Amino acid sequence: MSKIEKTVLEELIEHRIISAETAAAIENYYKNKEQDSPSKLLLVFGILGALLGGLGIILVFAHNWDDFSITIKCILSVLPLALGQLLCAYTLFKKPDSQMWRESSASFLFLSIGASIALIAQTYNIPGDFSSFILTWCLLGLPLVYILKSQVASLLCLIGITVFCVSKNYFGYPRYEDHWYWMLLAAVLPNYYTLIKEKINGNFTVFHHYFIAISIAICWGTLADKNSNETLIFLNYVFLFGLYYFIGKTKSFLPLKTMANSYSIIGKLGGLYLLYMASFKWMWEEILTSKYDFMAVYFGITVVLFLILLFRLYQLLRIKQLAIEPLIQYSFMVMVVLFFINEVSTLLTVVLTNFYLLFIGVKEINRGNKEKSIARMNFGILIIALLVTCRFFDTNMSFVVRGVLFILVGIGFFTLNYYMLRKKNSHEKQ
Repeated sequence: MSKIEKTVLEELIEHRIISAETAAAIENYYKNKEQDSPSKLLLVFGILGALLGGLGIILVFAHNWDDFSITIKCILSVLPLALGQLLCAYTLFKKPDSQMWRESSASFLFLSIGASIALIAQTYNIPGDFSSFILTWCLLGLPLVYILKSQVASLLCLIGITVFCVSKNYFGYPRYEDHWYWMLLAAVLPNYYTLIKEKINGNFTVFHHYFIAISIAICWGTLADKNSNETLIFLNYVFLFGLYYFIGKTKSFLPLKTMANSYSIIGKLGGLYLLYMASFKWMWEEILTSKYDFMAVYFGITVVLFLILLFRLYQLLRIKQLAIEPLIQYSFMVMVVLFFINEVSTLLTVVLTNFYLLFIGVKEINRGNKEKSIARMNFGILIIALLVTCRFFDTNMSFVVRGVLFILVGIGFFTLNYYMLRKKNSHEKQ
């Protein structure tokens, strides 16, 4: 603590505002905080150093690779791998309690594995595709997550298996049903569960929340059958984002700060994105012409997800953990109703979707006004502004009408913000 802070504590004790025990507790808190800061900074620099060092070695080798003999190439190919293994061995036996050593050595070895595989394959012209390379890399790097208890290795694995899944299932032709991603994800989840349960390293835990939520969202479409039910992907994503939103309302995630609660944020934004897609007529026309295989596994996943969401919504409303007002939490039910309405009238479905989005925006503005939250109110205005923008490209209105609509939204944005600021200032003066 600084001398000024100590003087303030002494003054508070002298005026009997706080006790000497409380002052001692405050002083100890700041001492511990000061001690933690350098170690966290050292951890960050250690990880960055390992990553940049590993990438630097790869670039140096790549630049001069053609000038080396096969023997030199083989030695250089395994050299980063051997060095990384020596660092990890030293960490395990000499620095097992140092998080900086564990994370930096695991990061270096993880990158070295990929470099060695690529260099050996290039030296001996071993055939193979990109997805197979990434899969092999992730399989060999996965043990580092548990042997060295490395969270950086876990995050790199999540990135790797996501890249593998996208490469194998979205860009490959003909498309094959491949479930390696889900098996590798299951292998990483025990580490993620430990982070949540024991609340280890808050920043790493938050990164895992985002990485896992985004990774699953990217790869979710790979569960669809290659011959049928592909349009069910849309409805399935609605349910997935709804599930994310409800996960964000569980006891483990509810106490987190807004930005740390990745499931709530991604669930809400993902749900709104799908609603904006559903506000276009072409979307429903494509769904109308689709055929469904009711005996397919993907159809079963869709039904199970819907039932889980219904049960979770009932639970949260029963214990009053969810407010009844936010309309976004009912979007999965609304979408199912719209699917049935689309069988009768596509135009009516589009109109109802647009009104639903408009009501969500109005509700958010109203909640922001009640809670005196400028951020929430602006979020509601943004929802309406994006809806107007979508209709700008989707209708045959004249440019004058479109311009007037944008002007009205801009005036509303300014007026509501001015009103909220005045209301906030008058409340603070009282």
